[in-house]
Amino acid sequence: MAGTQETKEENKSYASLDGPWRQQKISLFGVASSILTQLRKGADLTRLALPSVFCEPYSILEMSAGRLMPFLPALYKVLDQNTSIDRMISICRWYLHCFKDVTFFKKPYNSVLGETHKCKLSYEDTEAVFIAEQVSHHPPVSAFRVANSKLGIVIDTNIRLRPKFQGNSVFVSSDSFSIVYLEKFGEVYNLTKSVPDILIKNIILGTRVPEWTGSVSFTCEQNDLSVELNFMCKGRVEGQIFQGDQVLYSFGGNWIFDPIYCVGKDSSKILLFDPRSHREFKVCLLYTSPSPRDRQKSRMP
Repeated sequence: MAGTQETKEENKSYASLDGPWRQQKISLFGVASSILTQLRKGADLTRLALPSVFCEPYSILEMSAGRLMPFLPALYKVLDQNTSIDRMISICRWYLHCFKDVTFFKKPYNSVLGETHKCKLSYEDTEAVFIAEQVSHHPPVSAFRVANSKLGIVIDTNIRLRPKFQGNSVFVSSDSFSIVYLEKFGEVYNLTKSVPDILIKNIILGTRVPEWTGSVSFTCEQNDLSVELNFMCKGRVEGQIFQGDQVLYSFGGNWIFDPIYCVGKDSSKILLFDPRSHREFKVCLLYTSPSPRDRQKSRMP
């Protein structure tokens, strides 16, 4: 992180802003020309540069901070839970808060090797710091840590996004993981995807529709609990909570509009997620290297 300077100014991250790039029209001829000019005999297709019209004007590091940090207080509530099953449900609830609003219309830029991003979230009398760095260029891999030392919560994550064109849609596979440490309980939660897979429909013709898709698993060896969470089409989620091989609870429904309850075999219910309680908190951008102004000059479509 050499060469960066912390600033007292509360800069806004591009990941929290809206702009015309969200629904910018895409030219079939322009896309085809951009890709064809890169093709050479024996060329590595995984290294083709994605046309800028398919990219957001910010990096994967900024996207990760903008997606995770505004909802971190939802994770703090896990410390109020007295039972292991309530803590696992609280972890799932926090994860759903992070991805309720699907603003992922395009792919963020791959950060340059060694690029860093740092921001913080002050909530009540605690402060959490987000530190990220691009640790690999080919393949592009980003790593970050979120830490609230006062509460004893740490999140470690690696992420790599793999976009695949499917005609009039793009499927973005998330090759990632997250580990959540809860010092108070001596528990470690492993998440198979820090970001769910996403399908962006109608990227060339029609109105773009992004949808989270695929499966995410949560496990905790200390209490032998696990969760299988499946993102379906049109805002539907389904899943089960296990202790060992035994199913404790099942859940399902439209999590965008309706409350989702975990239902036990005895028909008992525990609230998993209520979209009416969804709330974002202000994040302060400390610094980015390269700086936001430098990236604005080179990345704005």
